[in-house]
Amino acid sequence: MASSIDIDGATDTLSVAALAQRTSSVLQRLRDSARSARADERREPTFPIGKAAELVGRTPAAIREAEKDGRLPQPPRTQNNRRVGYTLAQLNDMRGLFGTRPWRTGTDPCSVIAVQNFKGGVGKSTLSVHLAQYLAIRGYRVALIDCDSQASATTLFGYVPDLDLTEDDTLYPFLRHDDIESLDYALRKTHFDGLELIPANLRLFQSEYEIAARMARGQA
Repeated sequence: MASSIDIDGATDTLSVAALAQRTSSVLQRLRDSARSARADERREPTFPIGKAAELVGRTPAAIREAEKDGRLPQPPRTQNNRRVGYTLAQLNDMRGLFGTRPWRTGTDPCSVIAVQNFKGGVGKSTLSVHLAQYLAIRGYRVALIDCDSQASATTLFGYVPDLDLTEDDTLYPFLRHDDIESLDYALRKTHFDGLELIPANLRLFQSEYEIAARMARGQA
């Protein structure tokens, strides 16, 4: 079987196998490009000592004193003996030392914030990601759950959803199986300390139809 393609009056006959090979080559180049774009992996944010002190709730002098007496590790320095910016993980260590990290007791319920809208393109993913990162910077432990099969939030954390992830890495198994009671299986670390992600990919779209079918049968 052959396919005849007419371009500006010139006819080129290609076999289906040749077309498939060319298509595979294009897809591979796209995948390689995506990998290359992620070569500079997402980096944890860093903060100068003044901003670190503000976020931790102590003065720069208090941080320097804790480093001097060994309660905090000495920060890395540049060749000019200037402090390298503190990572978010280091900020959270400071909060632990000074007792300023937000916390809740074992009996306090988690706060759940849902960002939703039936209209597409209104900034749901952008708002969700920025809110999650803001709360993590403030010292909260955050789990960001990407419920959108377009997986924009997942992509913003450095994943190529349909290349790096399978449906078993998403909410899909939890939505399909009544015997799964925890989402721990899907949690992934991110480049923000204290912020974990439950990613999404295109296969999650199928769950919308499955849930609707279960509701129609009175099973949900």
